[in-house]
Amino acid sequence: MKIPNIILILLVIPIFGSCKNNNKTEISNQSEPKEEKSELTDSNCPKIQFKKELSPNISLSGFYYKCESLWKQNIEFIFNGEKVYKTDSLNEYQFKAYSFPVLINDGELSEILLERDDRPLKNYLEVFRFKKNVLDSIYKIPFFEMEPKDIDDDGIKEYYATLEMVELLEENGNIGYNPILAYEISETKLTFDLNATKIANEKTYDQFYVLKIDNSLKFNGNEVQKNWP
Repeated sequence: MKIPNIILILLVIPIFGSCKNNNKTEISNQSEPKEEKSELTDSNCPKIQFKKELSPNISLSGFYYKCESLWKQNIEFIFNGEKVYKTDSLNEYQFKAYSFPVLINDGELSEILLERDDRPLKNYLEVFRFKKNVLDSIYKIPFFEMEPKDIDDDGIKEYYATLEMVELLEENGNIGYNPILAYEISETKLTFDLNATKIANEKTYDQFYVLKIDNSLKFNGNEVQKNWP
């Protein structure tokens, strides 16, 4: 069962308006320690230019500092050899060989998912949507916490995320309700999966409550972690 489009819209946060006005891709757990940002210059840490091919017609370019190679900046989106969009110079993105960036292309629309640095908060996925090789919009979705699993037995693996980092409450290690969200990714589509979302939350919290954080509800942190998808 797939969530209606109108509900999917409620689960993504637009951050850029309209510009004019592999089979399934597997994404691994990336809950790695945050790195502290530092002031870098070409003199103490040279810039390295890079280019990454996503398809025969679509590629990304940018740079990273040699001593902080995890963080990529000034990302340029290149379609058929033409640079069509460039990210803000202050934004940083994580590229990892086994995961991001991810390209979704249905022929008419192309969506590129990048992991956006949001330190000290939890990173999120920034989705760049292009229509006929022109940037149409940018929106964000929660960062996927772990490798995908087929929890609803529909033959498609789902990717799981939470709205924010889980924090322990009180000395007994209780945590509030932080809903688990399930997404499916194929070569042509990114979909919020309501059925898998319900199953994941029932398994973890014994019940599916709402699609928002509720710290008035208290759960044992160890039990929640043990029952995660």
